[in-house]
Amino acid sequence: MLTRLEKLRVRRAILMN
Repeated sequence: MLTRLEKLRVRRAILMN
């Protein structure tokens, strides 16, 4: 399961793209 940090990390990765 994805933790809060994992979700935030994914969001930042998407925003950076």
